Amino acid sequence: MKVYLLVEGDSDAAFLERLLPAEIRPAISIVTVGGRSNMSSKARSLMVLKRKPVALVVDTDVTEKDAVAQRTEALEELVRSATAGVPYKIIFAAPEIEAWYFDVPEALERLSGKKLSPEQRELAEVRPKEILAKLFNGQGPLSVEQLAGQLTEAEVQTLRETSPRKDLIDFLTEQVNKQTEPQPV
Repeated sequence: MKVYLLVEGDSDAAFLERLLPAEIRPAISIVTVGGRSNMSSKARSLMVLKRKPVALVVDTDVTEKDAVAQRTEALEELVRSATAGVPYKIIFAAPEIEAWYFDVPEALERLSGKKLSPEQRELAEVRPKEILAKLFNGQGPLSVEQLAGQLTEAEVQTLRETSPRKDLIDFLTEQVNKQTEPQPV
């Protein structure tokens, strides 16, 4: 039995694949949907047709509080209307999932060989892709997938233990455990 994890793109999938604990990874089906606009449609389809739990990781693409709240509310409403008792969880990455790398700045400094300035740390909250590109400038094309693969276990564990990733992992673990428990006769 599967639990579905919907993400926008391949780099998001690679990053989350790296963050998922090994014990639940086989029960999670990561599905790339090609962008935030496709997220609610795919989630609704899976909940109605497959009747399996669904988690969504969605970039807000904005940082302004009112805009984030508006997008959050709209997506929650669209997904909630199709649940019919199917568990779901929506995790928002503001403004985009690449911002999560800055929760382990020591990893970025280790991998880039450069120290993050206070200005870069602040700008990363609103333009993480741009700061990552500058940080890794001259080291070839930046691959978020490669970056995920180079995180140490300690760095991965730090990311797993902090929100919103912890909330996602807790939901997925709970759903996987529910599906593997013996059902009453």
